[in-house]
This record gives sequence, structure tokens and C-alpha cells, in this order.
Amino acid sequence: MSILPSPLPAVARAIPLTYFLEYFRSFYGFPQTSTGGTLMWGFGLVGIYLVLEAYLFKVVLHRARRTGVLIKLSE
Repeated sequence: MSILPSPLPAVARAIPLTYFLEYFRSFYGFPQTSTGGTLMWGFGLVGIYLVLEAYLFKVVLHRARRTGVLIKLSE
């Protein structure tokens, strides 16, 4: 992440795969840029994204049922 231009490190920190790849790179002699807990950050972000996705899916499904889009698409 240290070689990325200015706005991209913030985007990279929001992607869980970044932390998993950094953890696996440490086995090959590359230094870890973050201060420990890379796996915990990765799994934490995955958990947050799963909860957010489930909530958004519930909202979208409720709206589709309310407006009748599901019935219109099934015909």
C-alpha cells in the first residue's frame, strides 16, 4: 500500500483481501506494513461487509415486495 498514489491507500484499507495478502507475503520475507493483527482486520472487515450485505438485501427485498416488482418479474 505504501507505493500507491495518494487516494488509493484509503481504498486499499477498505478491501479485506489486502490484509490477507499482506499476511501471506510475510511468509516470504516481506515486512508487514501494518502493525500486527492483519488477519483480524481482514476477518473483521469481512464480517462487517456480510452484516451490511444482509441488511441491504433485506431492505431491497422488502421494497420489491411492497412495490410488486417480484410478482411482475415472475409473469
